[in-house]
Amino acid sequence: MILLDADFLSKLGISNDTKTLLVNPTKEFIEWEKISGGTSVFRDLNFLDENVDVILFWPSSEKELSSMVPTLSNKLNDGGKLWIIVPRKEVALAINMDFGWEHVQKEGLKVGLVDNEQLKFDEDTYGTQFVFRKN
Repeated sequence: MILLDADFLSKLGISNDTKTLLVNPTKEFIEWEKISGGTSVFRDLNFLDENVDVILFWPSSEKELSSMVPTLSNKLNDGGKLWIIVPRKEVALAINMDFGWEHVQKEGLKVGLVDNEQLKFDEDTYGTQFVFRKN
């Protein structure tokens, strides 16, 4: 279970004035969205007409990962962060997930993002943070 306290949210880059997009969120993040206070939280990419500061993305397949990363990277503000959250390798193998961290990194690099941080979300999942490469 993820403890969504101020310290954890801060590590994600989320504060009271942060615009955040959740894509395929877990139940903990759906609950957090309901009580997020001053944070603007979006869940429907189709109706998002502005860019955001932080995107949290839980891909369900390699196909979804490959198709969504370019779209999501175009929705980031300058200095924005894209977190891609996936199961640990052992868990991914147990649930027959069709991609791993190497695929996650490859998709980020394709669109000019670099991975610069990892964060444990719970015992089974972790997130990798991607940001735009500085010129």
